[in-house]
Amino acid sequence: MAGCAAGAAGRGLTPGSALEPLDAVGARIHALGARIDAPENLLPTLGRTEDFARPHIEVDARYHWVVVERGEELERRSTDDLDQLLYWTFESACFSMACSYELHHRAPGQDTRRIMFARQCALLGALAPAWAHACAASHAAVLAEHPFTDGLDLVPPTARPSILARLFRSRP
Repeated sequence: MAGCAAGAAGRGLTPGSALEPLDAVGARIHALGARIDAPENLLPTLGRTEDFARPHIEVDARYHWVVVERGEELERRSTDDLDQLLYWTFESACFSMACSYELHHRAPGQDTRRIMFARQCALLGALAPAWAHACAASHAAVLAEHPFTDGLDLVPPTARPSILARLFRSRP
């Protein structure tokens, strides 16, 4: 999905800076995950795969976010930017959390993506505002190709409840 707007420059790193070691990356991931109560099973493993499509992180000359299922590597994203790696990590974890949230807060007749997308952006925004903006841009691109199917865009905003208000009111 979309890259993060707050890259190395936003963290004060310069190109060519040494990469953080795997244990330090793991500590950052777990500290950020704790801020949004991310379940451990949604965070990547470090240095090894658990398989079953659970992402894992590798660090060599670059950072790698890798997904392996049934022994086959399905996805590998590589970057020199720790912020980008963290965005990929939490974009995935927050999407899973948003799906679970939507399942428990489903609104009959409403496109399920309305709650999922809003919740994912809210979770990412709790970690880094730039991540929420990158997520929203990604959702906008999806919706440009595949619009909401519930017709609520045709209803004046004053005639429908505020999804974000409901999300923040019932935030765990």
